[in-house]
Amino acid sequence: MSEKALSVAADILTVDTTDPVAIAVREGDVELLRYVIAPDTRVLESPKPYLDPIRTRAGRVVSLFRPWDHVWHKGIAWSLPVVDAENFWGGPTYVHGEGYVQLPNNGTQAVIGTAEVSVRDGVVSIGHNVRWSTESGVHLFDERRRITAQVLDESGWAFTFEVAMTNVHRASVRFGSPTTKGRENAGYGGLFWRGPRSFTDGTLLTAVGSGSGAEIRGQRHEWMGFLGRSLILTAPNPASIHLRTCDRSSSSE
Repeated sequence: MSEKALSVAADILTVDTTDPVAIAVREGDVELLRYVIAPDTRVLESPKPYLDPIRTRAGRVVSLFRPWDHVWHKGIAWSLPVVDAENFWGGPTYVHGEGYVQLPNNGTQAVIGTAEVSVRDGVVSIGHNVRWSTESGVHLFDERRRITAQVLDESGWAFTFEVAMTNVHRASVRFGSPTTKGRENAGYGGLFWRGPRSFTDGTLLTAVGSGSGAEIRGQRHEWMGFLGRSLILTAPNPASIHLRTCDRSSSSE
């Protein structure tokens, strides 16, 4: 990055905490992200904090909220589909031999206390505590979460999503996915991003090659990128995501 870009990045982002349910990070008139910390989500969708909308520096929206096919998908969220018998993903649970079944097991992630927000040397930092509870009210985890955002250069910005989870339950807890429950090719879970239609037919990029989701799925790489019609996304490490606008198409979806 040039010295000019560095000096601009130092004070380019602002934070708005006036909304009691969400924190917004802006660059001028562009809201880069909105982090909803007090959602009005139905229990069946596993209430949790989420980021939506998310935009590139050019203002293009690169997230999707409650799509008709999976209403529990909300932008970017820390989502776990299989926590023992509990579902912190949302919607129905995969039951081997029966398919997806709606069960009374949709857990909740609730922000506890007041979020700590700061802007220092061009980096926005949002930190807070989260309590994980089952639908029946059992307290499973205490989590400490930190999200940061910063401008990289003239076309890109980055955010990090860091969590530290403590098991406060008396017993051990196993994490899994529908694949660990018997469904093939469904090993999803963790930091989940639901993208807009411009993500359709995108290309996955790695240090050793590129391909479709079906071709790359299940592989391990040092980093991963995604090339859509209006976005280049790279994840150089597990906690950091970089977004850049691109000229692959004039689409503004």
